[in-house]
Amino acid sequence: MNKIFTTLFFVAFASNLFAQGTDTRKAADDMDNKLHQSGELKEGWTSGGVLSINMNHTKNDNWQGASEAYALSINGSLNYFAYRKWEKNLWKNDVLLAYGVLNSPSTNEKFRKNDDRAILTSMFGHQIKKNLYYAAALDINTQMAPGYDYKIVDTNSKSGYAKTSNLFTPGLVRLGVGLLWQPRKNLSVYLSPATANVYTKLDKDFRDIKYNSVDSGKTLQFGLGALLRADYYTTINKNLTYKTRFVAFTDYLDRPFNKIDWDWMNSVIFTATKYINVKLDVNFRYYEGQYHKVQWLEMLGVGFAYKF
Repeated sequence: MNKIFTTLFFVAFASNLFAQGTDTRKAADDMDNKLHQSGELKEGWTSGGVLSINMNHTKNDNWQGASEAYALSINGSLNYFAYRKWEKNLWKNDVLLAYGVLNSPSTNEKFRKNDDRAILTSMFGHQIKKNLYYAAALDINTQMAPGYDYKIVDTNSKSGYAKTSNLFTPGLVRLGVGLLWQPRKNLSVYLSPATANVYTKLDKDFRDIKYNSVDSGKTLQFGLGALLRADYYTTINKNLTYKTRFVAFTDYLDRPFNKIDWDWMNSVIFTATKYINVKLDVNFRYYEGQYHKVQWLEMLGVGFAYKF
């Protein structure tokens, strides 16, 4: 955790140095227009996104403090949103695709996956009062390629190692109805008392074991429960933005309000130039059917970023 806070401090400090000598009011207005932060969503379509490609390379020879002779990592991500508002209707769509690989002596000089996420959310709302909507939401959460535990040898596997995951293994699909509160463009809270929840394990290699809450011999596990989702982003200054999403779900059919699966995603982006940024992603997750401890993923990178 100290590493995270140190990184956040460094990014905030550096951004303040870059922001010195600028017109604060103008910077705030420009960022507000770009990210649509204040007031209500405008009529029609509002869309945009960020494509990031980050690379990190280290190499040493007889360096006392080093643990690897070299290391190369490449990580890419695509964040895209498309919102439409017309009359009393609102349709919000968000996509996150992220993939990364690492090459070092400990990976036997082969590229191995160190990040793989595919997340789609879509929500339709009909306004009943100012800032309040009836809403229906679809959430899909999975990955794109197989994952392996390279500490466990498996002669039956094509890779030679034990497979731990694959497309929709684990996977999650949720569809529900509820209420959406959207007081500002950068803040929304969705509460659903009726959400259908489907955990998946579609890879046939996992068919005969219990995995991702799905029993042996099955590929799907159905549930019905309550879901809470909160989204927020802000511009700390001209160069620094923060975005977060928190999702919690409890199943009425399986220890309701005692077993709660939750996912908390955080992104801090420091824009150094038009096409260069520093991006920190920190993701905390607890899914009891996957692992009985909090999962934690941190990705820090410097590289190319294209906003559209």
